[in-house]
Amino acid sequence: MDQLVWMPSHSGYNSSSFNPYLFSIKNNKAKWYQVLSKTENIYTIFDKDVFDPMMLIFLKTRSFLPKKEIVKHKIQEEQTQEEITNVKPIDSIQDFPNFNKFIPEFEKENNTKLVLVDDSIDNLGNKVCGHTQLVFDLNNKPKYIFKFLFVYSTIIKEISLSGFLIPWDNPKTVVKMEDAATVHTSSKTDLTISSYKTLHFDLFEKAMKKQGQNPKNYTLTMK
Repeated sequence: MDQLVWMPSHSGYNSSSFNPYLFSIKNNKAKWYQVLSKTENIYTIFDKDVFDPMMLIFLKTRSFLPKKEIVKHKIQEEQTQEEITNVKPIDSIQDFPNFNKFIPEFEKENNTKLVLVDDSIDNLGNKVCGHTQLVFDLNNKPKYIFKFLFVYSTIIKEISLSGFLIPWDNPKTVVKMEDAATVHTSSKTDLTISSYKTLHFDLFEKAMKKQGQNPKNYTLTMK
């Protein structure tokens, strides 16, 4: 944009003019196929009572939201960030803070809930952290329980992840080894939060396919 003009005025030797209802946009680089021409005029005769306060707020705050709304949103963002930063540590993954932060971020972004069901260090010293999550069909009916496991092996000193499905109506079903989807990351250190998010969905899709199901027919979030 080359120029924005709001309520233009002009003064000359013999006369002067003032238009309180005009807002114009000048764009000398506009092409014929663009929405805006080189000069676009907006007349605010019928909605001036709304347009003028909106422009004043924009010029003062660089946002069309009222100041109290901006403050409100800022507080909400700070509270959300504080919740993520101050997440309750899980004993088995104290050395892997990104996995700990991945959980509340994933829950917030996908409007879902991961339930902690395994937080242990076994006899060999392997660190195991497991969460479960409901799986719904496209009619929002629960069909499976998806278990997502983080394991750090003290023998090979690497992170591995696995996921498997349990029928919703038969939670005591024993899962066979071949029904579990597994990823050996070869990483000896904490992965990134985005990597955990990607692997979560990847393992869910692989676990569905191992059950002979199409992942597109199920969701981890109620619609």
